[in-house]
Amino acid sequence: MNPPAASSEVGLSGVTYDFWNTIFAESPTAFEARLSANVAILTERGVEIDDESMRVGMGRGWEWYRDRWHRNVQTRPEEAVERLLDILGVESDAAVIREMVDVVVAGTDPATMSTAPGVAEVLDGWRERGVRVGVICD
Repeated sequence: MNPPAASSEVGLSGVTYDFWNTIFAESPTAFEARLSANVAILTERGVEIDDESMRVGMGRGWEWYRDRWHRNVQTRPEEAVERLLDILGVESDAAVIREMVDVVVAGTDPATMSTAPGVAEVLDGWRERGVRVGVICD
């Protein structure tokens, strides 16, 4: 995973990288933490739901999100939560949606995130060659 040695010879002045799962990746336990938090939120409100049902619902929600992402349709966290609740067949109010949105927005603990293998060396290599690096994230 090394940048081209002759980047200046081809007129390269900048490169961009996507943030998620290119430069940084969330902890492998992040999904389970979100799943548990969502189950707890709904259970506290009297909704009978188990981890497996939530896992299936979140998986279907991810497929829905990815389809939108591939079509370049932006998705607000509120929309993702509302879709998950629809998939689960759960009626909710604004307070439930807000609490579940907080789970989405909180994401993962930055202390548990890791960089991709070799990314530091690649970024240093670009910097040494005078190539600007941009990071994008939707």
